[in-house]
Amino acid sequence: LPRGITTISYGMFEGCVALSDITIPNSVTMIDNWAFAKCRSLTDITIPDSVISIGYGAFQDCSSLNSITLGKGVVSIDNSAFYGCDNLRAVHYTGTRAISNKLIIGSFNTCLTNATWYYRLYPDVATNDWYSDAVKYVSENGIMSGYQNGLFGTSNSIQRQDFLVMLARLEGVDLATYSAKMSVFPDVPEGSYFEAAVNWGSENGIVTGYQNGKFGVGDKVTREQLVTFLCRYANYKGIDTTCTASQKNAVIYKYYDFKNVSSFAQDAIFWAVNNGVINGKTSTTIVPQGNAQRCEVAKIMYNIYLNDIF
Repeated sequence: LPRGITTISYGMFEGCVALSDITIPNSVTMIDNWAFAKCRSLTDITIPDSVISIGYGAFQDCSSLNSITLGKGVVSIDNSAFYGCDNLRAVHYTGTRAISNKLIIGSFNTCLTNATWYYRLYPDVATNDWYSDAVKYVSENGIMSGYQNGLFGTSNSIQRQDFLVMLARLEGVDLATYSAKMSVFPDVPEGSYFEAAVNWGSENGIVTGYQNGKFGVGDKVTREQLVTFLCRYANYKGIDTTCTASQKNAVIYKYYDFKNVSSFAQDAIFWAVNNGVINGKTSTTIVPQGNAQRCEVAKIMYNIYLNDIF
């Protein structure tokens, strides 16, 4: 459909039984009555955030419709809008559950209301993003949380001390036992929110700090540093992190930028790749000195859970 239209008019595509795919532009604000009724070849459709209302019988008897993406801008769905959509199984809502509670859904839409609804935990995390399941996992298990503005901050980098806090949460450490201890790092302030986590990591060989004796508070954790922390954590847990020569060679051949991995991190990278902790930034790169983004860290934590690493 052309950009700029604001309404999909009354019965515009009604009875187009061969219509299997359509893209609704984000200029549309209203899908009128019977607009797509009896379009029995439609299997999925995306209703953009710009749409405010969906009219009476708009998708009635779209019997092959099994999935819809429903924009958070929708305020009302009229009676029978999804009547007869008996194969509708999933509704991917682009807003949060709280926003959906304000949605007015008319009668005879049980096919819609009985489908499984998938919500965004955060406005900046869509249900079809590659990291959405990971963000849900770390959020529900208290490993990571969003910001005060309600966002998860998917592309933001993580600082070294914050990753130690996350790792301590993963371990379930009683941080009270470490908060009163003197830090070995001069840049870790007494009483800071991360002091106990860094002390725990230092005491158990998970972090060693820089050559200048500092921990590096405020520095963004690189991908190779993060993997090194995890590998040391595995050793702390008594896990064998050694890899065979063939396993190491497979990593070297697969990632052309492995030559850029610092010497201190090479064994950790071998272990992480071979155990499914990381899969590379791309299929052929590790980007070892790149900053670890929050979505990537969530995915790594989720990989650890899925592969039962710890």
